[in-house]
Amino acid sequence: MRATIFTLALALAPLGVARAQDAPDPDAVLRQRKQTALTKGVRWLAEQQQPDGSWTYDNSPLQLSVYPMTQGVTALCAFALLKCGVEPADPVIEKAFAFIRAQELQHTYSVSCVLLAIEAKTNYEPPPEEERAQTGERRRAPRGAGRNPQDMELARRCVEFLRAHQQVGLWRYPSGSQEDVSNTQYALLALDAAERLGINVPKEVYEKVALRLLEGQEKEGDPVPQFPVPGADRTFRELKKIQQELENEIRTLERRFRKDPAERDKEGKNLDDHMQTAERGAARRILESNERRPMHARGWAYFLPGTGGQMWQTTTNGSMTASAVAALFICKAQLEGTPRWERELKPRVDQALRDGAAWLAKNYSVTSNPGADKHLFYYLYGFERAGILGLIGRFGDHDWYQDGCELFLARQDASGMWNAGFQGTSGPVPDTCFGLLFLARGTTPVIKVPRRVMTGGDNYGRPR
Repeated sequence: MRATIFTLALALAPLGVARAQDAPDPDAVLRQRKQTALTKGVRWLAEQQQPDGSWTYDNSPLQLSVYPMTQGVTALCAFALLKCGVEPADPVIEKAFAFIRAQELQHTYSVSCVLLAIEAKTNYEPPPEEERAQTGERRRAPRGAGRNPQDMELARRCVEFLRAHQQVGLWRYPSGSQEDVSNTQYALLALDAAERLGINVPKEVYEKVALRLLEGQEKEGDPVPQFPVPGADRTFRELKKIQQELENEIRTLERRFRKDPAERDKEGKNLDDHMQTAERGAARRILESNERRPMHARGWAYFLPGTGGQMWQTTTNGSMTASAVAALFICKAQLEGTPRWERELKPRVDQALRDGAAWLAKNYSVTSNPGADKHLFYYLYGFERAGILGLIGRFGDHDWYQDGCELFLARQDASGMWNAGFQGTSGPVPDTCFGLLFLARGTTPVIKVPRRVMTGGDNYGRPR
């Protein structure tokens, strides 16, 4: 892909149909700004690839004793590029995977990113146009790269590594005797990706995570005005049924209008009109909630209570609360219908998820990581994971995706990179990955909400 990436076209589609007063459609303006940012970010990130196919990163402002994790950051970069529309057969991706396969499995973060990259490559699907870096080539991108035997063998070894290094319920680097919520988030995202590759993970793994995170959540919290948390208020089975009904309705409409999608019927509607109506109805059904249980702001810290650590490791904060919420949504998706889930875990996890979302709403910020002085972009990407996995359009009154987009668009450097500086984690390479993955909504959802009916034309917000 070098030739492709270095000739990225920054000239994007027109802003769309103007409104009556000839003012540009703000949704279309945001989509164009996102595409421009994604294109610049992808180009910058690809330019940082080393001749051997790897990426390197700064060990500042956070000084990690476990450094460097070159395999992990290379996998994170490949994952981000794939989620932004860089194709699996692109030379940049092929070189990255050649490097990844040649390395030993050592660290939870690295192994988890490797699994995420393998799944993104194997099950590659081009992102929607407004969330795809413009490559200058308008051909239709392939769906899925197929199962590379080397990749699948590596994926299986990654799963075994993670299973072997799970502690009481969570993970560490794996060096050190302590468990932490951050490594755990990555391990759960990776195991969820492995399931999509057809690699089954024992249910006991998810049960241990759920029980340990329930132990680690704050026991009390201030009441918060109720707001929908569909992934906790409903079962994923119910939500998947709505998604399937919509897919069936769309197939029926496509057959009905197969001769001429633009033709209008007796109601004066064409295929697109009917599809939008169907999508709005499905989105409302998915996002609505009749849950009336109280919500209390209860979050998580990096280390679990009572296990020691410095003040920054034991203080409840935004990035760890978002991490735990995302991990618990994955546990719910994997455990629903199992005996222990139905007998014991369901009410406790659903309430923990609602209260974790309440903490994020009460302490909402997109300009700092509440409760911590670093990890801003890591925290925002965690917000994206929690929001998408839980179908949370708004945390309270806060449109997290709109606000996060504006922050990332404002903070992008002219070169295309992102660098949170003293608010960051490990420099511009990881920060740029977090920015790209947030804008591109890189998290694979449990339930797909129709895009066109959401605020800003986006996937997670309130129905229009």
